Amino acid sequence: MSDDPLQRLADAVAEVTEEEAAALLSALGVRREKGRSAQALPTTPLPGPASSSGVRSEVEWV
Repeated sequence: MSDDPLQRLADAVAEVTEEEAAALLSALGVRREKGRSAQALPTTPLPGPASSSGVRSEVEWV
């Protein structure tokens, strides 16, 4: 058996079916919301290209 924690985890779940995983997650209290699309997390908007002349940016504004 590998000493790598990630490899041990991968080995442990290699033969787990989707139904078994869903049952385990349900037992742990994780809810599966069907039909829910992935939503973008709210982000802080970037300042405009000329908002601060004292800030140097490597971003090319197009």
